Amino acid sequence: MRADGHYNTAPISAMVPVKLLRQGFSYTWLIPTADTDGDTVKCRWASATATVPTNVVADECAGILTYTASTVGFWAVSLMMEDYEFTWQTSPLSSTPLQFIVEVYILNSPCIVGPSYTGARPAGACVGVDINQIVVEQAIFTVGCSGATLTDVITTSPPGMTRGTITQSTSNPLEYTMSMTWTPPASAWGSNLVCYTPIDSLGQQGNTQCVTYLVAVTAPELIYTSYVNGSMSPIGTVMSTQNVWRVECTKAVNRPSTAAYIRFYQSSTATQVYALDASTDTTHVFYSNFTLIFFTNYAWTPGQSYYILFDNGVVTGTEFCGPQSKPILDPTFWPFNIFNSVAFSNLTGMTTSSTTTIIPNITTPAISTTTANPAITTTGITVPSSTTPYTGIGTSSTVRTTTTTSTSTTSITSTTSTTTTTTMPAVQILLPSDIVKKCEQPVIIGTLLSTTVVGAICLVIYGVFMARIAASM
Repeated sequence: MRADGHYNTAPISAMVPVKLLRQGFSYTWLIPTADTDGDTVKCRWASATATVPTNVVADECAGILTYTASTVGFWAVSLMMEDYEFTWQTSPLSSTPLQFIVEVYILNSPCIVGPSYTGARPAGACVGVDINQIVVEQAIFTVGCSGATLTDVITTSPPGMTRGTITQSTSNPLEYTMSMTWTPPASAWGSNLVCYTPIDSLGQQGNTQCVTYLVAVTAPELIYTSYVNGSMSPIGTVMSTQNVWRVECTKAVNRPSTAAYIRFYQSSTATQVYALDASTDTTHVFYSNFTLIFFTNYAWTPGQSYYILFDNGVVTGTEFCGPQSKPILDPTFWPFNIFNSVAFSNLTGMTTSSTTTIIPNITTPAISTTTANPAITTTGITVPSSTTPYTGIGTSSTVRTTTTTSTSTTSITSTTSTTTTTTMPAVQILLPSDIVKKCEQPVIIGTLLSTTVVGAICLVIYGVFMARIAASM
């Protein structure tokens, strides 16, 4: 029983039955392990009294063996995998044995590079899968020499997983693929190791590399959005100084333990211009609960378009080994444009120069008069020498006009100098009752006419008023 009240799950490990090492070469390999509880797993020799070759170095905490193959022959390896709930504990919760054979052989060949597992999942990846979900993976291998071919792949996998045939790539003769298919049952809950050991036609054996599948655990994913202030920002058009980026995830996330890059591409050339390694760059990449935040230090080119791609495992879950997010390789997932201020200024025709506008002569018919009741007098309308019209939100203009008026024609010549400010002129709000009251005062009419709208209303009301008086005569 663990300190958290749950039953403990022992660690698991896997290794090829016979490890082939070429004489005269030094080898370093990792003993693959996985623990469903996420405990610290240490590796030790199964017996403290066993005879160990002098040229073998073991890192028990990391589970790494280093060996210089000097003597031809066989020797047996017996190890013990132990899990610890806390790093300070001295007694393990459980132990899992692991045994395999090491064979040192002679090979007279100029090819000294053996085959290797190269993908598609990175070595050590942690993949979350659902129960009864069909899992199809493509394992990729590469041979080290042009004269060699891949002849076999030794696999260690959970019950029910099947493998396809080894197929050579038509575009790269050194690359081979093999499919793996599995439908995990409920009994496979937890960690499951799938390990690959490639062998080439020269008899050289590559390092064993493994991928962990977590059954009944869902990996976090980045959430796509197409609207502003959604699950990722910024989107659309941004300034050339933009350097902060944020994207939400489907669940709480952690930093990956293996290399995983956030990549920026220029759209016009589809070339990478900037990248961040999320696993090691703790200065620019941050994880906060459900959010991935990253900072860039790049001079974006105004008028250019870019997009962001994400490697497999840029974010990982918080369970067990940390199930990794899927890669995002679609350029339309997160595109953005850089604002071009020069092009915008040319488009809008913005200018700061002063302009002079000449208003042509305007001829109007002579104004006729109506004989009114001599008992009623009015005050002549006075046109003010200056007005301040409202020209739009946030700006005001001062217009000075010199006016010459005759009885039959009106000739207006104006020189206008406009100065833009950031002050909105005060606008007086008048109710209809206010307008009627003001129009009843003849002395005020001239002042009201200084504004176009109120002046027009007053003229109408005043005309109706005078017409009624004339009709009563």
